[in-house]
Amino acid sequence: MFVCIEDSCQSRAATDRTAITASSDDLAYVSITLADADGTVSVADQATLTVAASGPGVLAGLCSDDPKSTSPFTGTTCPTFDGRALAVIRPTGPGRIDVTVTAHGYENVAIEISAV
Repeated sequence: MFVCIEDSCQSRAATDRTAITASSDDLAYVSITLADADGTVSVADQATLTVAASGPGVLAGLCSDDPKSTSPFTGTTCPTFDGRALAVIRPTGPGRIDVTVTAHGYENVAIEISAV
């Protein structure tokens, strides 16, 4: 979990699975959410996120539901919409994939996905 430095808000990232098949046919979906101190999604908050994958995996896509966003799905940054965004991770081989989410004013969030 990462905590807002400027206000009492949080940013959370969670993957749909912690282990995926080490095949280009498999994907892991990382849900990113901005929330207040009580865990309520902050739909009024917007932040520009940067997502990076290291190890045997790549960022296959990154987006939010923002209909006005011009960020490409294949980019490494995107704005949140209604406090949410989604990153898609594709394995490139077996091993540990580290996914890091950053946003100005927030501490980093790191998630580990195993490709087996």
